[in-house]
Amino acid sequence: MPEIAHRAWEDHGEGIVCDTVDELVEETDRITSEHVQVMTADPQYFLDRMTNYGSLFPGVRTSVAYGDKLIGTNHTLPAKKAARYTGGLWVAKFLRTCTCQRVPSDEASASVGEYCSRLCIMEGFVGYAEQANIRVRRFGGRNIRYGAAADYTGAGSGPPKPRFTSSARCLECAWHWLRSDQVLMIAITGLPRYSSGA
Repeated sequence: MPEIAHRAWEDHGEGIVCDTVDELVEETDRITSEHVQVMTADPQYFLDRMTNYGSLFPGVRTSVAYGDKLIGTNHTLPAKKAARYTGGLWVAKFLRTCTCQRVPSDEASASVGEYCSRLCIMEGFVGYAEQANIRVRRFGGRNIRYGAAADYTGAGSGPPKPRFTSSARCLECAWHWLRSDQVLMIAITGLPRYSSGA
């Protein structure tokens, strides 16, 4: 073994023994390596199940060198477990993206506004809630006092009692409440967890 490889293995090398292939997949995803070479009789099994890696090289016919130098996009890959939230460098990283959210009707704006108002008050964003309330007043004809959350009747009863046990449930309620033809796109991220205490 060349000296530099020997030193790297000596200082940082590690062998991990797993009892099952599923445990191996879990451990590989936990480690989140930049380059992952899968040498097994069934590389597709790992390709179908692994989620955290910079670039995957399944099977004996491919190699890290192939991917880094010839058949891959390049070898600028996420390090230090960054592959949990981003991918490697490729042409789309240099493209500017723009997003657009459009509410196509007065009714839809009032409907979305009611939900947005309650969510913003629960999160403590009164200014955002007021942006929603203005639209509920204008397009829904409801009188909601400043800084209050729009309730289901639009009366503006003040901060609502939190009703959702999880952000997933909160989002599920939002989609159930809105008709599919009311909005073209809604993106909600980072919703906090609330509990009714019941």
